[in-house]
Amino acid sequence: MNEVATPSERTNWGLMALLLLGVALRIGAMIHWNEDLSQDRDAYLGLATSLQEGRGLATPGTETPTAFRPPLYPLWLSLDPTTSLGRWVAISNLLFGWGTILLTYHLGRRLGLSEGRSTLAAGLIAIDPLLLRYSAQPMTECFSTLLATALLWHLARPGDSQSRSIGSLFTGLLFGANVLCRPTFWAFGGLLLFATVLLSNSILAKRFLFGEPRLNMSESATASSEQRRLRLWNWKGTLLVMLGIVLTVGPWGVRNAKQLGSPIITTTHGGYTLLLGNNAPFYKEVVRQPWGTVWDGSHGPGQEGWYRDVLQQMQADGVTSAAPQVDGISTEVAADRWQQRLAKESIAADPGGFVHASLLRFVRFWNVVPLGDPGGKIPATLWWGTGLFYGLLFAAALVALVRLKHLDSPQLWLPPIAMIVAFTLVHLVYWSNTRMRAPLMPSITLLALSSWPTRKVT
Repeated sequence: MNEVATPSERTNWGLMALLLLGVALRIGAMIHWNEDLSQDRDAYLGLATSLQEGRGLATPGTETPTAFRPPLYPLWLSLDPTTSLGRWVAISNLLFGWGTILLTYHLGRRLGLSEGRSTLAAGLIAIDPLLLRYSAQPMTECFSTLLATALLWHLARPGDSQSRSIGSLFTGLLFGANVLCRPTFWAFGGLLLFATVLLSNSILAKRFLFGEPRLNMSESATASSEQRRLRLWNWKGTLLVMLGIVLTVGPWGVRNAKQLGSPIITTTHGGYTLLLGNNAPFYKEVVRQPWGTVWDGSHGPGQEGWYRDVLQQMQADGVTSAAPQVDGISTEVAADRWQQRLAKESIAADPGGFVHASLLRFVRFWNVVPLGDPGGKIPATLWWGTGLFYGLLFAAALVALVRLKHLDSPQLWLPPIAMIVAFTLVHLVYWSNTRMRAPLMPSITLLALSSWPTRKVT
């Protein structure tokens, strides 16, 4: 693999303009949704305040250790040099957005796209409605999108064998940062490892990546050199990646083992999100209702009424906040496991409802327009414009998947595609909505632009 050529002067000016456009649009979004910057829907501001006050990652307003949310974003917020978390959220999201736009261009170049297409991809990220909307909220969307793009950019790196050891270690460190921001990346890591091991055999790589027929005996003599060229997988690199992951995620697991009684390397939020999308009231009030129905109580007790019943059931089973520990683990961990168990029971009791709910989650994840109340709060022109933007983008990405083997280096697209597939699979089971695909937008955008036929010069 050769080094990507440096951008031309014209491209540099174009990138600078797009970066300014992206920053300006994000500032405009923050002004428009200014109140959202301090609305702590996911408790990240409360966790950051807890860290600043020396209580560690504790439930806001208490000294009780928690692992309900991943730690990296509140750790970042706790570094606030402005003495105003809302202002620091705005500054941070501007930095994250700026970095994502720039990295999208460079990722496109490493994936083999032209300067023009890579610049266009950066421009689409600059105006992406989903990323603009969540730039005004203290949530992980902007941070996670930056980290995901950085990881993919690093995975597509050129380099010789001498630089691969350091590169593999850094891959592990960067992957660890991603899972500490969003645990969904664990699924991406597992899927990518499986795929690279499978395709590390050059015969399989030729068949699956290039669409070539099975090699004959004479062609197999060149398999080892072809395998080295693909550089998909090797033991040494894998061990170094694992070392990087241990160095980043290990402290989180050790902390949770000591303070919560369980070496959790994700969060204690998984049981809740699994149960949220897999319970009898949700199946009845939303899944088996007409498309577009939201869980607002219009067809039953609603989400709040359901969760009150869940809390009562937990208390009846002895999982209460009054008991700091249950069987040697914290109440939070016990509640997480209890909710996971109840969700699995709900799935087993109504497999048809689960399948229907999974289809609904798929559609929500890939929905091209806002659903429910958010959709009713924006002008019709903007609503339809958003739908057209994502509709065309997703259609082009699907075309790219069909013609992937026709690209110059299809193996380079394995990580972005694996990330898209992994997130989609996870959210077939867990709670899903459009904002959860935010980290995928650079991958989807670049994949869409790769579908354009290349004009050949004769």
